Amino acid sequence: MKKTLVLLITLALTAASLAAQPPKKMLNTVKQKLAEGKQVVGGTVSVPDPDTYCAMANSGFDFLWIEMQHSPLTYQDVAHMIMACKGSPGIP
Repeated sequence: MKKTLVLLITLALTAASLAAQPPKKMLNTVKQKLAEGKQVVGGTVSVPDPDTYCAMANSGFDFLWIEMQHSPLTYQDVAHMIMACKGSPGIP
């Protein structure tokens, strides 16, 4: 009985502690906008050119769809493109 009571008190204190913490900032702006009921706009990248990717990532799109199934892009190409434009507003 004592163990059950201690467990219940511990769970209650943990839940209260978690509820008291402010919500964490969402870093994915697309998810944040969708959660707020806002519209998002995306573009598709299918060429292995970091300059093209960066131009699109900085042109106002909320996200970029990197098309690998029907394009010549490799994982290495995608990594180079994302790193070349790190910090841009368009989420890959």
